[in-house]
Amino acid sequence: MTKAAKMWTVRLTILSILVAGFFFIKNELDEFNAYPTGTPLNEDSLKFNSEEWKREREYYEALRPYMLKDLMTNVLTIGMDSTTVKDLLGENLGPHDSRWWDYRLGVYREMEASYLQIEFDDKGKLKRVEIIDR
Repeated sequence: MTKAAKMWTVRLTILSILVAGFFFIKNELDEFNAYPTGTPLNEDSLKFNSEEWKREREYYEALRPYMLKDLMTNVLTIGMDSTTVKDLLGENLGPHDSRWWDYRLGVYREMEASYLQIEFDDKGKLKRVEIIDR
């Protein structure tokens, strides 16, 4: 096989991998975009869903930003107990005895390291919720 033929084989192989990857990602995104109504997702457009928030998958962070508005407006309330928050959101990224809990949001507000940060008072009651960028 000539050098030129080998280069074309490599290029076609890479192209095939890229096309397959594109269709895989498109399929994954189509599943996300179909959640829950089949309409395209917009920032803050989803109702909070605890199972989807906690779900660990390759693209699990992609849904979190879409649920933030509902989560922060209608679900998390000042004075809520930390055990209830843990039941809703799952494990946080920091130590379990910390007063500050962080949940990775993925790419949000064009930042790669955005987090939902929750602060509890010394009695374990929700004190503050905000989005932070690091």
